[in-house]
Amino acid sequence: MPGALVVEPLVCEGVYEYPMTVFRSGAGGLRHVQLTACSHGEIEALLWQALEAERKSFVILSHNFELLNPAKNRPDEIVVKRFRKLCAFLDRNRDSFRARGFQGLTPSLAPRQPAPLTTTAWKSCLRMLEQVYRRTYR
Repeated sequence: MPGALVVEPLVCEGVYEYPMTVFRSGAGGLRHVQLTACSHGEIEALLWQALEAERKSFVILSHNFELLNPAKNRPDEIVVKRFRKLCAFLDRNRDSFRARGFQGLTPSLAPRQPAPLTTTAWKSCLRMLEQVYRRTYR
């Protein structure tokens, strides 16, 4: 889909695609949902927004090394804290959100591609401050 921003699952030549969730940050640019790229507050608010908008999926990017510091010799405490908060949030809200992988998933396709989710400027600002802290005080 050249030139199209794909935010909901689609099928192309028999292949189901679940795009990574992206959102428009308070600074105006597009960002992807990832533990190292978003604050917990942003992810939580985006999950509620996706639920309210009846989004078909919410895909969080995660690499196996994300919970480690850049030297890969100890945990990145801020990212570990985000991960724990996300897990606790999803556990508390099992009636609203279902965490799962793709195996055995029955695709649910959206009739159209809506605009990306959005976050507020203050949530983006808090994330930026957290990122400065992570880079400065590792």
